[in-house]
Amino acid sequence: MNEYLNKTFEIKDEKSRSWGTFTVRQVFDSNINGRLHPSPDYDQVKQVFLDHEKVIESGIGDSEKTTSAILKLGAYLTDGVKNYPISNILFISEKLLVTCKID
Repeated sequence: MNEYLNKTFEIKDEKSRSWGTFTVRQVFDSNINGRLHPSPDYDQVKQVFLDHEKVIESGIGDSEKTTSAILKLGAYLTDGVKNYPISNILFISEKLLVTCKID
């Protein structure tokens, strides 16, 4: 996984929306982490992540439902040459920290 350290990816979804870019700043186990530099399309999916964050932080609500909503977006990473399917994607708070696993 260290081959991804300092690599910049674009995050896109199955509707071809570009959420923005992020550079991998940390690799932990099978997850990569960085900070999103959002594009205008991110506003179309932002609420899905904010809803998930609220459920996780408060413990109130259905985290399976919010996780399902995230998975339905069909997010993937691209470096302009290759597409990388991802899972466990999570934006943490308004700071736009990204954690995901490249499948």
